[in-house]
Amino acid sequence: MKRLLLALLKVPERPSLPPGPEGSVDCFRASRRFLAYTVLKWGLKQLGAVISLVVSLAFLTGFQWGPFGAIEPMRELAEEDISIGVLGFVSVDTTMGDLLGVIEIFAIGAFLIQLVVSGFFLKLAWELRWYMVSDTTIRIREGLVRLKEQTMTMANIQNMSIRQGPLQRLFGIYDLEVQTAGGSGSGMGSEGNPTAENLHVGKFRGLRDAEALRRRLRARLALHSDSGLGDPDEAARADARRRAAAGRGAGAAGRPGVDLGVATAAASRVLEEARTLRLAVQRRRDGGISTA
Repeated sequence: MKRLLLALLKVPERPSLPPGPEGSVDCFRASRRFLAYTVLKWGLKQLGAVISLVVSLAFLTGFQWGPFGAIEPMRELAEEDISIGVLGFVSVDTTMGDLLGVIEIFAIGAFLIQLVVSGFFLKLAWELRWYMVSDTTIRIREGLVRLKEQTMTMANIQNMSIRQGPLQRLFGIYDLEVQTAGGSGSGMGSEGNPTAENLHVGKFRGLRDAEALRRRLRARLALHSDSGLGDPDEAARADARRRAAAGRGAGAAGRPGVDLGVATAAASRVLEEARTLRLAVQRRRDGGISTA
């Protein structure tokens, strides 16, 4: 059943790995506790659907056999003959009460079918959720009917945050949100549309140890920063720091930005001219004394 469904949806069971040397890419799923967490949320939704279904069936049943049936106009309405067209050319004669009974059976059957199908899809969606981390790239694949595969470059990561809701705290799982350059960080889409997906934000959902993964990503990000990659602003700040350090070194020896070799040569020429001028003045003074 699983393979047939994947073949019909054209979804590969195993994800395509991001580029990297063989054995350097870690591929893992969300925790099994995340599956239990999603099952609980699904169960709460199904409980709400059951309550709504029971209330609706109680109303329809009461319309025919319950308190409403004791009211003369209601009883007459339930016994009224009606004709229903099927496929536009076949008509079925029945009563309003029988039609309500068919609606009840259809509602119960539809609920049971969606219960089985949605539960199966829930398990399959967990199995098809993959997280991949290489030395240069992270990739997140999720979805079944609507498959989503998001790839982000490690060097562009700007922020990482860990989130945990009340139900997640109950199951001991976390979400790690990774934001790359260009992300707004406010849940807005890539074009400012709140309903659009933000392609600069990736979410590792259902992790048991999100802090360990964050430390690992930070370590790899530090390697890219040391290699001159990563945030362009950080590179600009590093270049500014190097220039400031060079300026302080020049200021210690003289004026900032002055070449010491050129300054020394100019000072030597000034000193030599001063000596020549002093000798000329001295000779003229000596000659004046002997003439007198």
